[in-house]
Amino acid sequence: MKMNLSLLNRILATIAAIIALAIVTVTLTTLAVRKGHLTADYRRMDPSPEKISRTGKGQTETYTNFRQIRVSLRPDSEDDMENGILVVVPWFSYDRENIQLLEELSQKETKFETLFAEYFSSFSRKELKEKDEKQIKEELLQLTNAQLVLGKIRAVYFDKFIFL
Repeated sequence: MKMNLSLLNRILATIAAIIALAIVTVTLTTLAVRKGHLTADYRRMDPSPEKISRTGKGQTETYTNFRQIRVSLRPDSEDDMENGILVVVPWFSYDRENIQLLEELSQKETKFETLFAEYFSSFSRKELKEKDEKQIKEELLQLTNAQLVLGKIRAVYFDKFIFL
């Protein structure tokens, strides 16, 4: 009888180890495949403005004066009566030596907040989650730079990017 229990314990331990290994493998694979997409409710955080300023070799400054922007998204379908809500807090990096650009960014802050709200409101929650985050940032970079006269920003970042 003791031999049978010992054998049963080994079999159960082996099965438990195989299940645990399968769970870990699936979890790691899922995390690796979703990298860069907004398919999950969590996203990879952008670097902090301080880190961008430090790693830019003294050439990069950040503009972080934007308020929280709440955007009502398009419904996912015609049958869907609920619009999703997106909360974003954008910020920019730009050339530190271009002081005129900093002044222009300050003057056009409200215009950029409206631009971001209009951009995001043209998409549904589903469409944004299917879109690559790099593509979203690149499109916003182009739209923002098209409004600037005294210089160009280098990149768009998000302090917050939350679907409600």
